[in-house]
Amino acid sequence: MAKSDLNKPVGFLNLVKPGGITSHDLVNTVRKITGIRQVGHSGTLDPMAQGVMIIGLSKACRLIQFLPDDKTYLAEVLFGTSTDTDDIEGKVINEQVDQKMLQKISRTDIGSLLKTFLGKIEQIPPAYSAIKINGVKMYEMARKGQSMAADAIKPRRVEVFSIDTLNFENHVLQLRISCSSGTYIRSIARDLGEMLEVGACLKSLLRERVGTFNLKDAITIDQFKEQWQTENDKLVMTGANAINVPSHQLESEILQRLVNGQMLDEQNLNTDERGLFMACDQKREICLVLVKDKKMKAQVVLVSAEHLNCD
Repeated sequence: MAKSDLNKPVGFLNLVKPGGITSHDLVNTVRKITGIRQVGHSGTLDPMAQGVMIIGLSKACRLIQFLPDDKTYLAEVLFGTSTDTDDIEGKVINEQVDQKMLQKISRTDIGSLLKTFLGKIEQIPPAYSAIKINGVKMYEMARKGQSMAADAIKPRRVEVFSIDTLNFENHVLQLRISCSSGTYIRSIARDLGEMLEVGACLKSLLRERVGTFNLKDAITIDQFKEQWQTENDKLVMTGANAINVPSHQLESEILQRLVNGQMLDEQNLNTDERGLFMACDQKREICLVLVKDKKMKAQVVLVSAEHLNCD
């Protein structure tokens, strides 16, 4: 960490990604507003999608892998239209012109089919996705018109915890879906349309929750810009709260040994803690520690040994 970054906030933001920009665009905007170089996010949202985006600041980016990653989405599925991207912004590749077939779709039919998506399932990702094949992102290949072998797109194992039908009218189905990380809601829309033999695509998507981060607590980028200069301490969530682990203030000597990579005996902790916890000094979080087999060792270092005694 450079000296200029020592007093920069380390932690997480709960922002609302608006539609029409990429997740990378939002990260760049946060960099410009905060002046922090090391900024990252916990999971991509498609440009058309809106909702919760967890942003890591400074070395908190190293904690992203430990964040709870189950998600909840509010989605709209449009029946009768299939696109190359499986969402409404893609090129239309098929339209159902038989209105009678569309009119025959009932909530009962939909409810029965939705049950097949529950639990651990094998899902084929959209052709336009960030998954890499031979080191190249699928959407980059698709945009260049490069064809992929039929077996190139491998199914991915994901888990859908719940699907609730909220509304269905004018061939648009509104759903609330809770699922594991890596689940493509566009794929659910596409597959549901194929099952009903009318085609479908995702009309809109709002991410309402990621782990403990909820939309009701998120702020817009305009609110963030307005509040950052005067209230950044209120906007940044600590690493311990974000990943939901306890915090312990430790003696400087113990912290020094931990950030230097030493494995210490459990009694140095003076508690019966098990699993992960955040080790802190009097002012800040220093490192994420794992206690296992009566030993403890730092898993992620947020403040290097040379900066431990810096304000």
